[in-house]
Amino acid sequence: SYLQGHMGTAWVNDLENPTVAQVTVGIFTFYTGDSNAQETEELLRNIPDRMLVIVNSEEWKKRLETFYER
Repeated sequence: SYLQGHMGTAWVNDLENPTVAQVTVGIFTFYTGDSNAQETEELLRNIPDRMLVIVNSEEWKKRLETFYER
C-alpha cells in the first residue's frame, strides 16, 4: 500500500542508497534490508505501542528478539 502511494509512512537510512527500511501501514510495521546496519537500532526504537511487527528474515527476527530482551 505504501509503495503504491496510498497510505503509510517509511523511514530509510539513506534516501539515495538505502540499506535498511521501516514501513508502517496501519497497525503493521515492516522491516527489511540489513538488520545489522548502523541505523537499525534507531529504527527499532521507533516502533509505536501496540504494533504488529513483520520481518522478512531470521536475521531480523533475531535482531528484534535481542533488542527487546534488554
